[in-house]
Amino acid sequence: MKFILLLITFAGAKAEEDNGNCKEILQGYLTGQLSSALGAYQVEALRREFKSFTEGMEKSMKELEQNVEKKLNNIKNTANSSVVYTRWGRKNCPTGAELVLSGYVGGSRHTHSGAAVEPLCLPRKPEWGNYKDGTDGSKAYIYGAEYETGDLSGKWLKLHDHDVPCAVCLVRNRSVVKMFPATKVCKDGWKFEYHGYLMAGYHGHAAGTTYTCIDNDPESLHGGGNINSNGYLLYMVEARCGSLKCPPYVEGREIIMKLILFLMIVAAAQAGTNTGQCKEMLQDTSNSSAVYTRWGSKNCPGSADLVLSGYVGGSLFSHTGAAVEPLCLPRNPEWGDYRDETDGAKAYIYGAEYQTGDSAGKLINLHDHDVPCAVCLVRNRSVVKMFPARKTCDKGWKHEYHGYLMAGYYNHSAGTSYTCVDGDPETLQGGHINNNGYLFYLVEAICGSLKCPPYVNGRELVCVVCSLEK
Repeated sequence: MKFILLLITFAGAKAEEDNGNCKEILQGYLTGQLSSALGAYQVEALRREFKSFTEGMEKSMKELEQNVEKKLNNIKNTANSSVVYTRWGRKNCPTGAELVLSGYVGGSRHTHSGAAVEPLCLPRKPEWGNYKDGTDGSKAYIYGAEYETGDLSGKWLKLHDHDVPCAVCLVRNRSVVKMFPATKVCKDGWKFEYHGYLMAGYHGHAAGTTYTCIDNDPESLHGGGNINSNGYLLYMVEARCGSLKCPPYVEGREIIMKLILFLMIVAAAQAGTNTGQCKEMLQDTSNSSAVYTRWGSKNCPGSADLVLSGYVGGSLFSHTGAAVEPLCLPRNPEWGDYRDETDGAKAYIYGAEYQTGDSAGKLINLHDHDVPCAVCLVRNRSVVKMFPARKTCDKGWKHEYHGYLMAGYYNHSAGTSYTCVDGDPETLQGGHINNNGYLFYLVEAICGSLKCPPYVNGRELVCVVCSLEK
């Protein structure tokens, strides 16, 4: 640290030399080089001026040292930040990541209508609390997971009915982890972790599921062989045209996916070669970053960087085996291995529409329009959180956007998730056609277990997305 500050101090002095060698000129005055032409009064005045100059110089350099030391400490703190993700379909982590846990994928049974939708990475050596052995009483259940790839070819066909492994991975010196559907390359500034195929539950099963990125080079568990035990089942996801734009998407084509990380490291060599950018680089890396999706808008707020502007996609409202959450799909999808037809047992992804025909104001004009989305990056933030029934952020939190809480119609077959749709919503060009797909309805409060007051029966709920500075 001291060596770096010494170099910066030397550079500052060097800069002063290049601007007319001011210190040498004043020293010349004071050592008598011009004393023959000046009286004692003028020499003393120059001495005071020189003292004032050097004191100002020393103060400026001290402030510079303190500022740089603070920035370097911030970089050090950022460099110590870490993120964790699950690599589905593999027993180990990619090179550069540390293995936290290698285990088994578990989840709810595909025939259970009350299923917990997300998969879990279960440890190979479980621990127990209080228990009673036996499936007794009213309980939730967890099963193992299997690949359902019997209508595919190559390595995927060989995995059919095999049990699925998983690995929990830790990567250091990173600030954000984000999974991007229909993408297999990383944007500048993002680091590739792994890519694979988007998988979910079969669209006609009773249990809801989530979209999951299964590694492109999948493994199976030892002893999990070709035994059809069922449980939590993973199927390839195919695109369905309608509200989902085709082109660029293709009916029945399998969707790929990539998990990438936002890199927050400054290389010393880069800082040395990019003259004039050191300050900006220090500012950009002084804190961590966070990513969120702005649903119902094509752009990000002014304080956020746009990572992706795309189309909202999700499961069909009438499918019992729906993946419950919406995704923000890119406008220019990428593809892996595929076969262009809706063939065999698959999961599906459709476009999304607003269902606001019985609403008031600008919302009624959105009815049956297709829904855009934007993935946004905010720097110097540690947390992003959606707060329901709020439209302002608490002190210390920064407002990103606010809007209306929306979800699927309560009596439809497909499970959904609560989503905050922007209060100034946009639509996609040419998307005012009732193709259905993943449908967004306003959410109303229902009194009972929900306390009224302060809530009001039948009143639509708002929401706000806030970020927290580190």
